[in-house]
Amino acid sequence: MLRVVRVFEPATGLIRVMPDAARAAEDELRRAAASVPGAEPGFVLGDPAEELTGESEISDLIVLGSVDYGPPGRVTPGEVGDRLLHRAACPALIVPNGGEAPLSGLFGACGKVLTGLAA
Repeated sequence: MLRVVRVFEPATGLIRVMPDAARAAEDELRRAAASVPGAEPGFVLGDPAEELTGESEISDLIVLGSVDYGPPGRVTPGEVGDRLLHRAACPALIVPNGGEAPLSGLFGACGKVLTGLAA
């Protein structure tokens, strides 16, 4: 089973905007998961590194995107990726930014995979 997870970290002081932003993030997650047959979406509110560390306890592999800056194809862990690399209970893989391959093409039938998308 492939579980695609989006962790939404609400910004402090922006309570009026949060419901719309959270709804947009959840819609984006559902579209991404729908593009991969058999994928299960999981939407979580909280600190991305903490929530994904908890999810790592029930996963075989965590796949996380590299930060959005830097040269295309470069793997640069951000704060969340760095924390996960040190704390995850399962292997963690950080993929390069700028990739166009769909998740199903990257992992095929490798079992349960957790993809963290941090807001």
